[in-house]
Amino acid sequence: MKINRTARNILSITAIAWSIPFAQAGELLGPETERERASIVRVRQDAVITARVLAALLVQPEAKSLDVSVETINAEVKLTGFVKDEARRRKLLKIISAVTGVAAVRDKLAKR
Repeated sequence: MKINRTARNILSITAIAWSIPFAQAGELLGPETERERASIVRVRQDAVITARVLAALLVQPEAKSLDVSVETINAEVKLTGFVKDEARRRKLLKIISAVTGVAAVRDKLAKR
């Protein structure tokens, strides 16, 4: 579907756009420690994972009715918000677990 492909492209571009300032910040600050460099890379990777998860959710037919927030820290995705029923919760968890880069999913979803 054209809309889904467009949404996926927008999110991919957004993820790349988010990563550029982090990369440039390291260059502008000059030589950073290995720890600082690793932190910059980790934040950038988390932003990319969040964008991938959002793209995976957007292509779902019921995405318009989702009331879910996504946060990624150290490749662990935390979901907060509301789902209609247990079947939808399981489906979301399965979709998100399959996204490239996701190490774990923390389910903080509540039934509406």
